[in-house]
Amino acid sequence: MIKIKNLIVNNGIKEYDFDQIHSDKKIFQLANSVIILSGLEKLSDKINSEKGLVYITCKSDFSLGSAELRNASIELLEEYNNTKP
Repeated sequence: MIKIKNLIVNNGIKEYDFDQIHSDKKIFQLANSVIILSGLEKLSDKINSEKGLVYITCKSDFSLGSAELRNASIELLEEYNNTKP
């Protein structure tokens, strides 16, 4: 299960919310991989406490995605930018 509560995946056709992501294996695997590889997993508690949004953009077939942190404090955005792999 992905720890970040406010999560959207956009494949260029449709936006998928937390429940839709968790109910589709392919979308879930993409979201989980992007979150881990982008370093967001270790910031999940802070993101949730600030009600930040992780917005994942990917190809239409749910391959090759990238994450963006939105609606978070400047401090959290800076911490994310400084800890990105």
